[in-house]
Amino acid sequence: MKIYMIILDGAADRKIEMLENKTPLQVSNTPALDVLVKKGTQTLVTVIDENITPESDSGSMALLSYDPKIYYPGRGTLEGLGTGFIPKGYNYVAFRINFASYDEKLGTLDRRTDSVK
Repeated sequence: MKIYMIILDGAADRKIEMLENKTPLQVSNTPALDVLVKKGTQTLVTVIDENITPESDSGSMALLSYDPKIYYPGRGTLEGLGTGFIPKGYNYVAFRINFASYDEKLGTLDRRTDSVK
């Protein structure tokens, strides 16, 4: 028996006014996902300790059986290795940054800066 694990990391997104307050996934044409849903089995799995922030990097590591408490090197390192920026076998320091926008009316900082309002 083959088991395929499909991780829709980030697919939840936010509702967008231009899309009649729906998410991009809600308005997308998803025939391949629709077939998988009809023919497959879905479940919810808790893969990360409640004391760890469930981010993409630590969650993906846990799904692949790596305990983030032991093996997590930091997001900059993971992304540096993943993009080929850090050659294997070398010692480097990699930093990762997020751009953010500040909404003066709401007084909030949004680290998921986008151009869609």
